[in-house]
Amino acid sequence: MLQELDQVTARVVQVTEMSHRLLTERNHLLNLLKSTEETVSQLKEQLTAQHQEISVLNSELSTQKETVLSENQSLHQQVETLTHKVQMLESTLSQAKSEIQHLRENARSVRNRVSHVLENLPHNSAAEGV
Repeated sequence: MLQELDQVTARVVQVTEMSHRLLTERNHLLNLLKSTEETVSQLKEQLTAQHQEISVLNSELSTQKETVLSENQSLHQQVETLTHKVQMLESTLSQAKSEIQHLRENARSVRNRVSHVLENLPHNSAAEGV
């Protein structure tokens, strides 16, 4: 019977030791779980902050995009207007050059006629002789 009591005592000691180990392991796992939950909470906060930052950046980007598109449209209209003005000025310049050429030709023709008339005047030959 004594031997049975020794066996029971040994088993109780084993169960007690196992219970202590399991309790220690349980406490370690609880601490690890708590630490992990804190880390998850911090990561969620960081993720939320990053989402908010992304939202702000997207809003700013959208505003900048609208501004750039508006400025681009305005510049495009200015380019079209200036291109039209340049074309009109080039056309006017071409017409002016043509008119100048025509006036030069007319002036040359008039000079030639005046010269011809002056050459054929009777008093011109007397003036040349003097």
